[in-house]
Amino acid sequence: MNTVRFPLRGLAHLAVLASAFSALLAGAALAASVANLPELQWEQRSDWINVRTSVQPGAKGDGLQDDTAAIQSALDLIQDGVTIYFPPGTYRITKTLSSPEGRYLGVTLLGHGPTSALVWDGEEQGRMFWSRDGMPNSRYVGLTWDGRGKAAVGFDHSCLKVYETEIRHQYETYRDFTEAGIRVGHAQKVASAETLYDHCLFEDCKHGVSIRTYNDLNHTFDGCEFRQCGIGIFSGTGSNFYLRNSHFEENTESDVEWMGGEGASSVRRCTSQGSERFLHSRSSVAPMMIQDCHVDAWKSATGAMVLSGAPIVIFDCVFTHPPSAEPPVRTIGNELRLILSHNQPATPAEFVQKGTYATIYEVPPGTLGGSVTSPEQSFLANQIRIPGKVFDVKRDFGGKGDGATDDTVAIQQAIEAARAHGQGAIAYLPGGRYVVSETLQLTGSDYYFGGSGYRTALIWKGPAGGTIIEIRDPDRLTLENLAVGHHDCGMGDNAIDILQTGSGRPSSICYDRVWVYGMYQYKPLDRGLRFENLGPEDRVLFREVNGNLRFTDCAQATVYLGLSYEGTILLEGKSPNRSGFIGGTARLGTGTDPALWLKDNHSIVMSDFYVEQSQHYLRMEGDATLPAGRVTLQGAKFELAHPTNNGVEVNNYRGELMLGPFLFYVVHPLHRMVQKGDAPFALVLWGSCFYQSRPDFTMTPAAQLMLVGNLPVGERSSEVPDTALTEALPRLTRALDDLRRLGAVDMSLNYSGVE
Repeated sequence: MNTVRFPLRGLAHLAVLASAFSALLAGAALAASVANLPELQWEQRSDWINVRTSVQPGAKGDGLQDDTAAIQSALDLIQDGVTIYFPPGTYRITKTLSSPEGRYLGVTLLGHGPTSALVWDGEEQGRMFWSRDGMPNSRYVGLTWDGRGKAAVGFDHSCLKVYETEIRHQYETYRDFTEAGIRVGHAQKVASAETLYDHCLFEDCKHGVSIRTYNDLNHTFDGCEFRQCGIGIFSGTGSNFYLRNSHFEENTESDVEWMGGEGASSVRRCTSQGSERFLHSRSSVAPMMIQDCHVDAWKSATGAMVLSGAPIVIFDCVFTHPPSAEPPVRTIGNELRLILSHNQPATPAEFVQKGTYATIYEVPPGTLGGSVTSPEQSFLANQIRIPGKVFDVKRDFGGKGDGATDDTVAIQQAIEAARAHGQGAIAYLPGGRYVVSETLQLTGSDYYFGGSGYRTALIWKGPAGGTIIEIRDPDRLTLENLAVGHHDCGMGDNAIDILQTGSGRPSSICYDRVWVYGMYQYKPLDRGLRFENLGPEDRVLFREVNGNLRFTDCAQATVYLGLSYEGTILLEGKSPNRSGFIGGTARLGTGTDPALWLKDNHSIVMSDFYVEQSQHYLRMEGDATLPAGRVTLQGAKFELAHPTNNGVEVNNYRGELMLGPFLFYVVHPLHRMVQKGDAPFALVLWGSCFYQSRPDFTMTPAAQLMLVGNLPVGERSSEVPDTALTEALPRLTRALDDLRRLGAVDMSLNYSGVE
């Protein structure tokens, strides 16, 4: 299997272990060879509600009988943590299916992929499924939705009562809808936000995904594909998105249309062939980041990208086979700040067609380049690994999951059985609350440990100060769909929820929809998921996690945070060996203190960080005797709970902070950044928009301040002039290299089949 190669000191051995992660995760192929998502070979589990057998009369799935009533009967059985299971079949639907009235958490609708198809045979312009009252922390996996050219909408997130958050659409196909495959925000009373579209295919839809309304925020697309749609992704006023590793082909209006929101958006490592246009971006206050995209043979004479409004950064992008001699990028508006680096065509005159005045900044090329190799490159999964043999804690080992009985022995027995079997077996906890009085031990190779989702929980009832799960020497181990010590599910007086320690031997582990303590708690040092002494042969992949994350002496390891929510990320440890990599993409922090905390001059790269209603955003602490660090931090929104709090606090940190692009939000007029201490420090604030606000700096003589391409908007804003450009631009080269490195790690761990 081919792997991504990149010249990173201390990370070259990633290629050796990439095959281990590719066994855990989806592969990738060229677009021409991808016809569909593959079938998911589930073994039915004891707590699943089967639409054919769990209700009477059951659904037939023969494509002839009207299965609407049977499926709705199954949906009406939904409670917290329930899985509704669609065995292979073609389910004919004539009326809208909907979630039941009420607030239900952690629900799953699950099928086998292309062989579990729901097809519409109802009224013209109907909708197939309506998430009516909202189901937070839920997921929709392995279903094919076919509108047959009659249905307007496949899946409608149009919530009337409950704020939806941490939603996942995964391994789904949406085909032939006259309005949208997935629609978000139509006639909503409360928003649907924090949604992941993971390896989903959209074909022949007017809009693949249509995000309509204010506060529908933090929608992440990863590994998706959009073919022959009108618009692939439409993101309306007041919404934002993070798009990465996705392919677009022959869309007739635009691959991506962003009307502008109050949160920055990004497009990274995407490919496009034969569409009318790649991107239309028009936000007056929210920046846009465009990284490592390859666009080929677009049709619009007005450009492959039309851009206006807040600052925009474009780097490592390639445009080939244009329809005319006009440059591929067109700018509109008088205030645009455009930051460019290492694009093709190479010169600004060939690259940008300026409709009106725009300020262009050129950042010198770095030592690294992009990861995308061709406009044909597809990221849609052509192989998917899911758990195999099921070892059920209740059915096979007598566990109760009733919140009272001690289930420690039953759970550990299931773990040992899955470990002994290997080959992707799972130690499975059906929905419930499981009491644990002794630390669960996880080690070994090639198995899963997990539950049904947000309402499968481990609760500590052992001695005070204990640890619920301890992990050593994992090899292709996955923890999934499980809450451990989370405050919503019942807490004990343990000190640590999950502890992973290094031993010097190689390890690889994936955390996928794991919830630990930390959300809304303002206690960054308490409980949570902790890592200690991880070394150069340790790999940690977060596909999705919620809660406090604490890393102690882990700077030699490779850690990739694909999607994470809430709590505090804390890095610490005085070891001088820092040859590894810790970084992440989409993260949300609300009700935190701080959202990100770096001790001992530690480094991190975060590309899409959204913070609001928090006490502090970033705390950096250090020591002039330790190696210098660098923090490259950019994201959607920068906003705190109280106007007197410091957004950035630096105490004797030796190194530099590359801050931006960001939307510095309107709530408070001053965004305070305070630096103390004698350690040499540099702050580069770049590509950001100050919306009815302005930065406020308190810094010592040991610090340097550089400002590049920032835009003030609104009456309360004041000018943020450029300073020290000749020194700042080379520093930005290093920041872009950090983002390139983050992209290369993503590709190596998640898409190792990409050439």
